[in-house]
Amino acid sequence: MAMSAHPDIQGLSTVSEAARTETDKQVAALVSRLISVTCVGEVRALGKQERKARMEEAFGSLGEVAMLELMSNQNVASSVNNYTQFLDFSKLKDLLQP
Repeated sequence: MAMSAHPDIQGLSTVSEAARTETDKQVAALVSRLISVTCVGEVRALGKQERKARMEEAFGSLGEVAMLELMSNQNVASSVNNYTQFLDFSKLKDLLQP
């Protein structure tokens, strides 16, 4: 949902503000639960100095895994490569040959 707010793709998205807000609420609930319930021991074990950096690292990794899951979907994988059918290989062949 967040990526749909990027100006370069905003016109291609049909995500409503209501849907974006609902998703934000769901993500906030998930993050709150992860920090305060599921991983509370791990969060408390971090020193105050390293807590922010480690939290950013952990949620960055979570974002990477989420993107990998999205990209592993066969429909998405196919769609990502659809542009290749329109490439002008006659202009590229000299550059692409070893």
